[in-house]
Amino acid sequence: RGTAFASWSIWLHVLAYMLFSGAVGVLVFFICRRPELIDTRRLAEPVVYSSFILGFMLVFHLSVALRRWWSLRLDTLGGLTAAVGDLTMLLATHFPQESCSELKALVRRYCLASLELTFMQAQGTDGVLGGLVSHKLLTDDEKRKLEELVSKPQAMWVWIAGIFQRLAERRKLSSRLLNHLYGICSRGRAAVGRGQGAFAYLDTQVPFAYVHFLSVMVHLNSLAIAGKCGVVSAVALWNLQRSEEKGPISDMENAQVLLIQVVLVMGIPALYHAVLEEVAHLSDPF
Repeated sequence: RGTAFASWSIWLHVLAYMLFSGAVGVLVFFICRRPELIDTRRLAEPVVYSSFILGFMLVFHLSVALRRWWSLRLDTLGGLTAAVGDLTMLLATHFPQESCSELKALVRRYCLASLELTFMQAQGTDGVLGGLVSHKLLTDDEKRKLEELVSKPQAMWVWIAGIFQRLAERRKLSSRLLNHLYGICSRGRAAVGRGQGAFAYLDTQVPFAYVHFLSVMVHLNSLAIAGKCGVVSAVALWNLQRSEEKGPISDMENAQVLLIQVVLVMGIPALYHAVLEEVAHLSDPF
């Protein structure tokens, strides 16, 4: 939990690649008459080059996902919490009277409801608002009005701006302070909006064709690695059991080669698939 390597999907893929590698190794070991003549270095060259190119592409893909995640954290959650904090400070400063506690509680409740609705909309659960009523973030009347709207987190900031507008009509707020409060409400609404806030990233993912191309490349490259490791392992096993009549053979060296191939066929595909899993999680952190 908390790491991409905890995903069963990754290790199922690794198991499949290991089985494929084993099948290739068995075929080479039993079908080839003289496996020791196979040029394993030339066989490994295209796999090394393709792995290098794919690794560079995956690092770039991960860096894009991290930048999007950080922008989501900074512009959305950071902007939203900053707007809530600014409103709380201004209301506490300009309305310190005990008689204004209901006003401050109402604004604070709407701010918390906007934050909760942001997560609910991102998770697709904003159709049922009964939980917000039970947590006393909305009244039954507010719930009915809000259920008819599309972008519910933004609506809360419109309601907050409406409160300040009515206070200004009663001459409780100066025009200068009203404009400043409108600016804070606009920043809060923009943080949860579809133009530049959270849902600008969630509704506009990285192009599917690009992600699909990377996924296909990961699978093909992992198959190539598995095939190469199978061939090299078969050659190492053949060298371990053949006699030294035609030349000296190092059992330790062949055992080392065999061990390295097992590590490679498990490690590299696991790493590549872990990057894809991590990018998927970063693309939708809610």
